[in-house]
Amino acid sequence: MPDTARLRLRHPDPADAVPFAAINSDREVAEFVSDTGPLARSESDLLLRKMIEHWDDHGFGLWMVERLDTGDLAGFAGLAHPGTLVELALEVEVGWRLGRAHWGQGLATEAGGEAVRHGFEVLGLDRLLCVVDRDNARSLGVARKLGFVFWRVMDHPRWPRGVQVHSLDTPLAPQATA
Repeated sequence: MPDTARLRLRHPDPADAVPFAAINSDREVAEFVSDTGPLARSESDLLLRKMIEHWDDHGFGLWMVERLDTGDLAGFAGLAHPGTLVELALEVEVGWRLGRAHWGQGLATEAGGEAVRHGFEVLGLDRLLCVVDRDNARSLGVARKLGFVFWRVMDHPRWPRGVQVHSLDTPLAPQATA
């Protein structure tokens, strides 16, 4: 699994359940990812299981993000099919969620950048998406820093006002000159 300058990105594991649940139970963390508020332990465990299954089913997925300096679980970042949006089910989304103690340090951008690189260079994808609540200024900022541009607004089963979908096309490979 890849490391960045400050982060270890690794497969999720059932042993992550307790620190993962602590991140997901924070009201501010859950504000733009859960219409019902912080996740209960059972909901967090279900999400972790789905992350593990996505890796098993597709060979890629969301990594757990650990800080190299402390070993703390900071959250997750990586690639996944946006399962709740049927219209985009075959697309690949770059996503991230960090615990509040890790906000404002550029970690989401660092981990998201590795996910973008992995999607284009390792998986050979032509396009990546970000699905973001229109009021989530932090995530919209990360998406912009990663090069994503607004594509469209979509209805979302959990968000009555819809979500913004941003896209990023693969960079063109340098052309050989004769």
